[in-house]
Amino acid sequence: FRQAWLVVLPAVLPVLDLAPWTGRFFFDESDLFLLVSCGVALLLAPHPQAGRYLSRRTLVLGGFFAATTLLALLVGLLPLSPLDANSFSSYFSHYNALRVAKGFAWGLGFFLLLRWTVPAKAELPARLFTTGILLGLLGVILIGLWERSQYAGLLDFSVPYRITASFSSMHTGGSHLPAFLALAIPFIWLWVVRRRDVISLLGGLALFSGSVYLMMSTVTRAGILALVVQLLLLGLLWLRALQQRGRGGMASALALLVMIGGTGSVLLLGSQSSFLQQRLSTVEQDAQTRLDHWSLAYRMMDEGPATSLFGMGLGTFPETFLFKNPSAQVPGNFRYASEGDNTYLALGAGETLYLAQRVAVEPNTRYRLSFEMRGEGKRLQLTIPLCEKHLLNSRDCVWKSYQAEGRKGWQQVAADLNSGDIGGTWLHTPPVELFLYNAEPGQVVEVDNLSLRAPDGSELLRNGDFSAGGDHWFFKTHEHLAWHIKNLWVSLLFEQGWAGLLAFNLFLLAVTIQLGRQAWAGNAIPAATLTALIGFLTLGLFASPFDAPRLTSLFFAVTALGLHATPWLTARGPSPRPGSQPHRSPD
Repeated sequence: FRQAWLVVLPAVLPVLDLAPWTGRFFFDESDLFLLVSCGVALLLAPHPQAGRYLSRRTLVLGGFFAATTLLALLVGLLPLSPLDANSFSSYFSHYNALRVAKGFAWGLGFFLLLRWTVPAKAELPARLFTTGILLGLLGVILIGLWERSQYAGLLDFSVPYRITASFSSMHTGGSHLPAFLALAIPFIWLWVVRRRDVISLLGGLALFSGSVYLMMSTVTRAGILALVVQLLLLGLLWLRALQQRGRGGMASALALLVMIGGTGSVLLLGSQSSFLQQRLSTVEQDAQTRLDHWSLAYRMMDEGPATSLFGMGLGTFPETFLFKNPSAQVPGNFRYASEGDNTYLALGAGETLYLAQRVAVEPNTRYRLSFEMRGEGKRLQLTIPLCEKHLLNSRDCVWKSYQAEGRKGWQQVAADLNSGDIGGTWLHTPPVELFLYNAEPGQVVEVDNLSLRAPDGSELLRNGDFSAGGDHWFFKTHEHLAWHIKNLWVSLLFEQGWAGLLAFNLFLLAVTIQLGRQAWAGNAIPAATLTALIGFLTLGLFASPFDAPRLTSLFFAVTALGLHATPWLTARGPSPRPGSQPHRSPD
């Protein structure tokens, strides 16, 4: 099944995220699916009906942006650091450039897979990709509804809780879930328009209502703005079709009514939220904070024409902020250190940061916690809470702090820990995590041989001695500005310089022209893909979605899909009205 990847990849990328369990967020499960898809495609001969779908202008400008991205990868990666336990477990590592770059690399992989495996026509890839991304959207919605029901209640929007669903990349903040929703929502419209039956209409209403509900549950103001922009754009394209042909297509009109109705009902429900009202009341203050942060990011760039032209390198902002931030706010940090064959954790103080591992505990059960700690301060303190937590916000916690004398080498600490009401089966209670937290300013606490034993003596922690570095440990923080620039274009300027920023904007302009012509002519596939990209970029005005490689890959996948459709649509003659029976040629 040469085209199965068109369903599998957009379905898998949004939901397959095991980092909170494995602790591995540099190279993960999604990379495996992408690597296998590209590898198998290379083993096969090109599809006999494959054809070119990029205009020469788009190909040249895309190559220009790929070149600046590759150069930014080298700038961020070099000089190569020695490989150790910190190489792939910290955003402060030079190898973070590889993590960010893989999103662009897999995006290029989508372009090549379409060129290699798919016949040169619009129907097949659009149909399969739409099925896949809607399956992924359904998975995200179900996870988000489960999360919301566990922590805040499905209808109580007054609770100050922001869901993250299946996007563990939000462990340092960011708007990654809203960015995915912005990419996926226009494909609901495309699905309803092209299928034109009652079941599809009802299914589209359910998916769209769930998507808007999740958008509201993130309490992301830029996400709501992106949704409004997308609805206005789809409405404009429908009116254009109405003007051209005297009728705009019943399916297209119904799809728009479904989306507008679903948006209105969920927004009406969310408008009663005191948390959302509080967020909206601080728009002016937060806007100034963002402007100051963007200015700070630019000022922290190294001086010199090379940096100005080619940037600081991919993935370098967290490390730059750590060392060059002029304020007294230091990001929380950690590292894995070694003495001989022994590896241990060094947990620094700073803005709130937790190092966590998920554990299977039962309620009202006494566990035995033990560990070794040392440090240079006179008095050491390590806080180890046990919390019901999905990613950022917790529900119930058992807080315990442990002290030891400093400057005396390794000291053994052991105590009983009662779980209280925390724990139980995963369907009825949220995941439970054990945290390590250092709240002492200026103090570094070193930790080793951490153990949590059940009454029967079984060990609940994995890699408690940190011999495998960061495996099974996943860090989280509530302080987000230290990790993200919070603007897609400022991020590109910081990482890739003026050359990269120019290359991206020129490529984006070429894509917009190629898609916009067909969308303006009334073709549904370019209209949906263009709307998805514009929604994503609207959110990018206030977020850094390219910090999450999965989102980068999906952005360029949607771009590739739209560009693949345009030559075929142009060649087949006049565009049918939206909602009419699409032309089908033999698969």
